Parts: sequence; structure tokens; C-alpha cells
Amino acid sequence: MIIKMLILFLLPAMILAGEGFVDLAPGETEMMHFQLVTFEPGYSKADNELVIQITDEVRPSLILTQTIDMKEQETKIVTVEKYVAETFELIESKTYLQFPPEAVEKIGAESLEISARPENGKLIIKSNFPTIPPAEIEMGEDLYTGIGSMVLARGRDFELDKAYRYRQINLVNISGEAFIPVDVVDSVVSVDEFVTTPLGEYECYKVLKILPDLAAFTYYTRDKMIPVLVEAYNRETGQMSMNITINGYYRK
Repeated sequence: MIIKMLILFLLPAMILAGEGFVDLAPGETEMMHFQLVTFEPGYSKADNELVIQITDEVRPSLILTQTIDMKEQETKIVTVEKYVAETFELIESKTYLQFPPEAVEKIGAESLEISARPENGKLIIKSNFPTIPPAEIEMGEDLYTGIGSMVLARGRDFELDKAYRYRQINLVNISGEAFIPVDVVDSVVSVDEFVTTPLGEYECYKVLKILPDLAAFTYYTRDKMIPVLVEAYNRETGQMSMNITINGYYRK
């Protein structure tokens, strides 16, 4: 179940590329570490590390690397996405999934790789596994991956009751079903929330993210727009489905 939850709601990276908003200088790295807990249908834990880098090149690239380690299930998901730092144009996305040995009987493999790359206005999705269908998705101006879906948050004007609409594509799809973008709405529901985490107390914006199956509240610090807490609820039952809490942060 934890894999289903995570592929529906991968933690978004909180760095903005683009003139006037870049928070990291070329050559700098920012790392955030989170604990993820799911509550339904069973209790599970996972560690999530998000590393954000700006390359020191003539035309810098923005590299997002997210590692989700589910030790109890002996499963690891690593996603690496590369963007043009100045414009936040996606260059490529690659996701690697590592499963325990017994997964061979269920899905026929211990590891999978899924890649995505823009080409002629479409997002071309491929996999090294035959049961995962390839896809071509019209990109437009509002399509984001799970990790990159809120990458522009540091440039947004988080005013109370303001809403943002976009499409999100889940690239961690091992079900064999077609890759289909979902419509997402982010709404600012509070601008003065106080949140306590293992790293301390923060004054935060509270943003409601609506997905087909989930309603998730994300708390962003008012000073640096860092996500420090996510609370996701099952839209049908109202029960909490997942909690994501920051427990480590550094930049160098």
C-alpha cells in the first residue's frame, strides 16, 4: 500500500529555477530528509531523502534526486530528474525501483527502470519492463511530474484562498495501466500556521493539495518555503492515510 500512496503523492521538490527565484548558487546542494508513515490499510514507515543541486556549468542544470527507502518491504525507489536551471524545462526523468527477491514471482523482476523525456511537445515515457506500456503525453504548459509538481512554489504568491491548477503525471507506475495525467488543485487555506517538527517550530503557509484519492495538507515555512510537514487523508473515509515529517536539513 505504501508504494501506491507514494506514487500518488511523491514529495515535491521545493526549489525554484528561473530568473529572480534561484535559491541555490551554481555548485551548491540542498538536502532534506523526511520520515514517511502510512496508516491504511496497515502501518508502514519509509525514509525519504531529497537532494537538490545546481550544476556549475556555463548553462547550469537543476538536478533533483529523491530516494524513498522502505526497509520493511526491502524496496527502494530512486528518481533523478534533470532540468534547465534557468527555465525549469525538463530534460529527462529516470526512476529506478528495487524490490526484494520474492517480487520475481509477483511481477517478474527484482528491479525496474522508467524514463521520461520531452520530445516535440510530448512527454515520451519508456520502461525496460514489457508489462509497463510506453506512452506519449501532450505536455502543454501545465504538466508536471510527481517530484516537480510544485517546484515553482518559491515563486508563487501564497495569498489566502488563492488556488493553482495543473496536471500531474505519475511516472512510478508498475500496475500495467496506462500513464494518464491527473488534474490537481493547490489551495492556500492558511498563512499563519505553526508546526512543530524534530527540527523545531516553524511558522508556515498551509496548502491543500487535491488528488483523485487524497486530500493533502502541506506546510511550507514562510521564510524559505521549505515543506516541513504533509498530512494526507483518504477523500472517501476522511481517515489519515500518510504523514511526512522533516527530520533533517542541510545545504552546502
